[in-house]
Amino acid sequence: MVATPATIERIQNTYEAKLAVWADTLKDGAPDEIVIPEVWKRRSC
Repeated sequence: MVATPATIERIQNTYEAKLAVWADTLKDGAPDEIVIPEVWKRRSC
């Protein structure tokens, strides 16, 4: 999985709060960790 640096930064800055919300909503079915994408590096032609 790849993403732009800006997207990865946003994920890193918001995932903890989102996990807390989902944990409260989904209880035992909630994820307890996430996968952070790798930086997408565009190749030049």
